[in-house]
Amino acid sequence: MKKFILFYSFINILMLAFMYYITLFEVTNKLTNESYLNLVSETSENKDAKDFVKFSSSRLEILDEIETKDFKIQIIHSESISNDSEIHQLGFFLFPISNVVHSDDLNDPNDQTNLVIIGTDNEVFYDTNQESEYKDISVSFGIEKIGFYFYTILFESEKKLTFYLYDYDNELIFSNILEVNTSFNESDVIEGYTLQRIEELLNIESNFREEIIRRVTVFLISSFVVGLGVAFIIKKLKRARV
Repeated sequence: MKKFILFYSFINILMLAFMYYITLFEVTNKLTNESYLNLVSETSENKDAKDFVKFSSSRLEILDEIETKDFKIQIIHSESISNDSEIHQLGFFLFPISNVVHSDDLNDPNDQTNLVIIGTDNEVFYDTNQESEYKDISVSFGIEKIGFYFYTILFESEKKLTFYLYDYDNELIFSNILEVNTSFNESDVIEGYTLQRIEELLNIESNFREEIIRRVTVFLISSFVVGLGVAFIIKKLKRARV
C-alpha cells in the first residue's frame, strides 16, 4: 500500500505541474485573443489606430491624418524591437466615413483596392498587387470583417516617397508625398505598451489564479475519490488472496 501511495502521489504531482502550464497557456491565449478583438472593435469605432499600433510597438508617431469624402486616413511610423534590432514600419490605416463600395468576400477577384508607393528614383517601392501575401486576397474585405483595412510596409532608411491609395473600383482615394526616416520627432512620440502594461490590460494574473484554483480543486477532489476507490480495490484483492 505504501508503494501505491508514493506512486500515486508522484503521478498527481506530475499532473498538477502539467495542469499549471496548460492552464497558463490557455488563459494567456484566450485573454490575448479577447483583448485583440476588443482593440480592433475600439479602433474601428473610434477611427483611430493609435492604440492598435501601440499594442505591438515600442513607440510610434502619427505622420499624417487625412480626411476625404469617403475615408479617414492615418499614416503611422512605428518601431518595434526584435533580437535587439530596430524594425521600422510605415502603416496606412483607412477608415470608411461613408457607405463605400467594398468586398464582402476575402477572395473577391473584382477588388482593385491597392497601395502603390514610388521612390525618388521613380522605381516602385511598394505595390500591393506585387506582394505575395496579398495574392488572391481582397484588401477591402477588412471593412466587412473589422470595419477598416490597413497596409504595413517595412523600411530601413530615410526616404522620400509618393504614395497612391486606390479604392475597390481602382479610383484614386488620395495621393501625396511623404518623407520618412528611422528617427522620431521626440515631441510627437507616443510610447507603445510595455510588457507590464500588456499584462495589466490582459489581467493574466487574476484570471489565471481563478482558473487554476478551480481546476486544481476539481482535480484534487477527483484524485482523492479515485485514490480511495483504487485503495479499496487493492485491499479487497489482498484479502481475497489470504
